[in-house]
Amino acid sequence: MLAKGDPGSGKTGGQWLYKQHDLLLGPVSFEQLVEMLYAGELDASTPISPHGGSPSFEQLGRHEAFQVHLAKAQAKLRVEAQHAQQKKSRRRRDVVRIAVGGVIGLALVFAGGRLATWLAIHQPWEDRIQLPEPVITDELPVISLASERGDEEEELAYPGAVSPGKKPPSGAIAARPPRPPKRPSASAPALDRAPTAAEPDPDGLVSMQRWDQDAINRVVKAKKSTLHRCLTAEAKRQRAGWSARVPIEFTIGNNGRITKLWIDSPDFKSEASELYRCMLEELRQWRFPSYDGEQANVSLTFQIQAR
Repeated sequence: MLAKGDPGSGKTGGQWLYKQHDLLLGPVSFEQLVEMLYAGELDASTPISPHGGSPSFEQLGRHEAFQVHLAKAQAKLRVEAQHAQQKKSRRRRDVVRIAVGGVIGLALVFAGGRLATWLAIHQPWEDRIQLPEPVITDELPVISLASERGDEEEELAYPGAVSPGKKPPSGAIAARPPRPPKRPSASAPALDRAPTAAEPDPDGLVSMQRWDQDAINRVVKAKKSTLHRCLTAEAKRQRAGWSARVPIEFTIGNNGRITKLWIDSPDFKSEASELYRCMLEELRQWRFPSYDGEQANVSLTFQIQAR
């Protein structure tokens, strides 16, 4: 700011009049005009005139005394405007950043909820836990006539059958109870029996046995391990340390395909059990040589011990 009487500055003292929006204002001192110039209240186009005598208004920028102050004021105002613009831009960026952060936070919360729900339902870590495989052993298969196994789940009403505690009516013929299944003796296991053309049964009837016992044994030996996956899956469904003896029996049709399956265990004999369905699916893929005559049953027992 120029002091009063600064050489070459023109008139820098006294009182001054100025106009704003057709209003005549003043008188004010030179210093006050300079302060208003730095504050941005006046600019180079503001009409000013020395106070006293006849007013002669001229634009402030044309007065030599104000030109230096005008240049400094304009530079100051430009810097302040830049700072204000930068501050405004920073505020705008902060608002955008906060908004984006809020949206991302909400998205993460939503995605986290969905992920937690999916994990709770599917529990994928269970598939990654490598549990020890159960120990599965099997016994030698036993081959017999299919007719030797009666339908153990079905009770037949024979003619003349009497309810317990009642005497049979006169002339009634008592029904012969079904024969227990025949099992090969220890001295002559079914595995070592040579195929025969016919065998007489105790009633004098002839059962036609025309299957190749060695061929059946070969197929069973080659394929029985395919049932292990069903037993392993069942062990995973059971409690830790579970063990069981699982006897199965299936009928080989004359076309060489499995036609019936029994699981002689109260826990798995139902056709709705997972183990039954799995084993039946595997057994249906087994292929035996076709044959004529009475059908063959194969009994096979597995022992499973979960670790």
